Amino acid sequence: KTVFLFRCVLWEDPDLPLMYKYQLLPNTDNGVKTDLCDFRRIEALDTTLPATEGGGGNATVVPIIVDSLGARTQAPPMSVKVTIEELNIEENLQKIDERLRQGDTESFSVLVTGAAAVLNTNNSALISNSNVTLNGTGDGGGQR
Repeated sequence: KTVFLFRCVLWEDPDLPLMYKYQLLPNTDNGVKTDLCDFRRIEALDTTLPATEGGGGNATVVPIIVDSLGARTQAPPMSVKVTIEELNIEENLQKIDERLRQGDTESFSVLVTGAAAVLNTNNSALISNSNVTLNGTGDGGGQR
């Protein structure tokens, strides 16, 4: 599985608080959307996405934003590539050390969590990392 950080920033509305939910869209027309979280005040979501065979490894996540009056909007979909590769422990340790020395605790945490997940499942998949930031655009909900 891959660890991703999705974030909605710069969304504004006079009817606070804003609530955020993220959905994983299916790779097929007859599939079902999967809620990655319930509506919550936190604008960011740290989550894993499964590597799928359908859709060429592509996963599409849609953020939904709602204000305190129930007005909602859907942000543009975000497509990410979820791939499985062989784990190179030496390379991963170098990346972890590099991020820690740079003070990049967010990337450090993602790398350590990902490596632990691979080791715990006895799987030889490399955890790919992605930070996706979405600026507030679109119609509805009063965002800017």
